[in-house]
Amino acid sequence: MAKIALIADTHYGVRNDNVNYYNHFEKFFNNVFFPYLKKNPIEKVVHLGDVVDRRKYINFLTAHNLRKTFLQPLEAMGMDMDIIVGNHDTFYKNTNQINAIDEVVRRYKNINFYKDPEEVDLLGLHTLYLPWICKENHEQSMKLIQSSNARLCIGHLEIEGFAMQPGHLNKDGISASLFKRFEKTLSGHFHHKSDSNGIHYLGCPYQMDWSDYGYVKGFHVIDTETLQLTFVENPYNIYTKYIVDGTGKYKKSVKEQHIKDHYVRIIVKEKVDVDEFDNFLSAIESHSPHEVKIIDETMIYQEKETNVDLENVENTRQIIDGYIDSIETDVDLDKLKSKIHNIYFKAMNVE
Repeated sequence: MAKIALIADTHYGVRNDNVNYYNHFEKFFNNVFFPYLKKNPIEKVVHLGDVVDRRKYINFLTAHNLRKTFLQPLEAMGMDMDIIVGNHDTFYKNTNQINAIDEVVRRYKNINFYKDPEEVDLLGLHTLYLPWICKENHEQSMKLIQSSNARLCIGHLEIEGFAMQPGHLNKDGISASLFKRFEKTLSGHFHHKSDSNGIHYLGCPYQMDWSDYGYVKGFHVIDTETLQLTFVENPYNIYTKYIVDGTGKYKKSVKEQHIKDHYVRIIVKEKVDVDEFDNFLSAIESHSPHEVKIIDETMIYQEKETNVDLENVENTRQIIDGYIDSIETDVDLDKLKSKIHNIYFKAMNVE
């Protein structure tokens, strides 16, 4: 029996190599990930793909940060790691042969990386590794999925029926039914934790965009004998949201730990006293947030009459859905929403 730490979608260089996010990553690795590895009997780390964010290049600062906070500490511990190439790690979309892992990580003797599907002995556990499935390796990947006798499948996969982001299910990709032969299938790629019928999307270890707000992040540990997954929570957040309304609750919830080095979004649902609101903003600014954005829904009401119910609008996807629902058309609205959601999701994740 062995314990293996599983981590996915670290996305070094996210948000155009924004150093604020690097500092956020560093807190996780320094205060959560590596302390856990040192205090517990972890024998290996497996990374489920998308080590880096930009497919076309990596800048020097991001490469330095990746080495400093992740790769070198693993090497210093003598900890072996397997990396499965993800779609953000590859330069081309039709092949995995040119990738960031090959070019940036190759010199580390304790790291093995997989750009082609392969059955491996994972500390005594028969496992199928499935890197990002592209045109070049599609046939080989499908053959192994349908013929492998491995107990465990670990990959960077796009499986239909799982949440790409909250409320948005992926309707394309590989059929989930193909993975019934495995006791467990673990995957990176989608950033929110979810599971169904033995398939587990592990999610990303920290918040990276507003769709992560309010969701628990972290990494997992698997037991090679029982295949039991243990979740290790990352307590650090980078997003904070305040709802301004007549209850006045927003004034009582200003705390430095929720604001310092955070991105703050203030949603104004009702007009409030100007002086009180100014004092509220001053209190927030005094705690040094990265950024404060105000969404004044009262102005939306005034500027344009609409049938869209904005009372509970919290994000762009809901605004899109509300607008589409207000359209008079014979088009299937659910299909239209799905198309627009896909376009929006791809635009938010473009290199």
